[in-house]
Amino acid sequence: MKKVLLCGLFLVLALAFAACGKKEEKPSELSFEYSSWYEPSRKNIFSTERSIIQKDLVANGVTSAVWKISDEDLAEIAALIKKYDVGSLNEDLQKYTKKIGDFMATVSPLEQISFTYTLDGKTYTITTNNAIMKGLPGELKVHNLSVFFDELTKILYRQKEYQSLPAAKGGYQ
Repeated sequence: MKKVLLCGLFLVLALAFAACGKKEEKPSELSFEYSSWYEPSRKNIFSTERSIIQKDLVANGVTSAVWKISDEDLAEIAALIKKYDVGSLNEDLQKYTKKIGDFMATVSPLEQISFTYTLDGKTYTITTNNAIMKGLPGELKVHNLSVFFDELTKILYRQKEYQSLPAAKGGYQ
């Protein structure tokens, strides 16, 4: 009986020491500003730094709202950034942009996109447009960036603060 109690006590102590040695994984620290626009004076903006959403209402200018992204949505965006290794794509994006320069001139309207983010102390900026996002066959890394932006905008446009803003009227040609 003493042996069973000693073994049980030893097991409890061993588990307790093992738990003390485990590091709890810290969630990624992320801040970002995403902007997209057809007209530079009327940008759609989602900024965690400035706690603001700005929406382009096209014919009616812009409107904005105070915004606090949920921890869950922030974690989801951090996971997407890591999944698509977004920070490493900028060099490939610049090469690709030079390659399709003439094609970009044929796309109208041309939507510009800027995404600056700081993740775990490192800051990155990606600037692109919808002509690049259309991509050419075989440009897998650039395609991954397009998929990333599609998934990111789904998260951003579902924000309740964005949904509460008035609908845009008109369009770009």
